[in-house]
Amino acid sequence: MILAPDNKIIVYGGVTDALGYEFMKVAPDLAVLDTNTFPFEWSVPQVTSNVGNIPSLVSHSADIVGNHMIVAFGNITRSNAPPIELNSKIYLLNVLNYTWVSTFDPELQQPPNKDDGQNKFVKVNLEIGIICGGMSIIIIVIIIFFVNKWRKKDKATLRIASEKR
Repeated sequence: MILAPDNKIIVYGGVTDALGYEFMKVAPDLAVLDTNTFPFEWSVPQVTSNVGNIPSLVSHSADIVGNHMIVAFGNITRSNAPPIELNSKIYLLNVLNYTWVSTFDPELQQPPNKDDGQNKFVKVNLEIGIICGGMSIIIIVIIIFFVNKWRKKDKATLRIASEKR
């Protein structure tokens, strides 16, 4: 089940517990719920294929990329037997015309360049932070140097004073 770009929910595959048989293939394989109407309307589109027969599946995964539903893996369902055969294939459905296809070229969209001044603001703040941090480290090193020098001089003065007595 996926949500298509036109806000229609596409349901593909599945199983039913009809006539006491557990996990039998559903019919139809593909149904569409139009959420643009009120009340919502179910429809069964005419599905065509450019790649041969596509099996009905259960426990598969489905996702949408642009105008193509990608259906992968799962178990193949049968009309008269439980779905025990594993499917290792990936299928593509063009959701604009409900045609199974073998290839598609996704449109790669580059994110817009958001240089609205925020990047400059972050860069300036980073530079100010680096300069202030560097100056703080230099000041701390100078203070430590003079404190150590003062302590050594003070200790030497005390020793000299105590030795003369």
